[in-house]
Amino acid sequence: MSKLSTPWLRPLAIAAFAATIGVSAQAAKFITEVVAEPPPAPVVETVTVAPHPGWVWRQGYYKWEGGKYVWNGGEWVEPRPGYRWEPHVWVKEGHGWRLREGEWVKVKM
Repeated sequence: MSKLSTPWLRPLAIAAFAATIGVSAQAAKFITEVVAEPPPAPVVETVTVAPHPGWVWRQGYYKWEGGKYVWNGGEWVEPRPGYRWEPHVWVKEGHGWRLREGEWVKVKM
């Protein structure tokens, strides 16, 4: 008898698997409302030596918080094999700006 023979368990397993591979298929996620004021120039950060070989520098960015821009500093993150980091970016929209969330994007082989 299979481990997935329970009728309710198979759809749950399929949904869990789909959630893990669906990241790159999602549309860009915007994480702020439209802000009239353009973002300031990025802060020049000193990138230190990676804590481990192959780690990825996730650059800092401005977030909109409490009615003003607040700098969120960069950091070293563990790489995801088969993916590249696409940084946060402010996108012009109508008469303002919106922050598009950074994400791991699957590398096409």
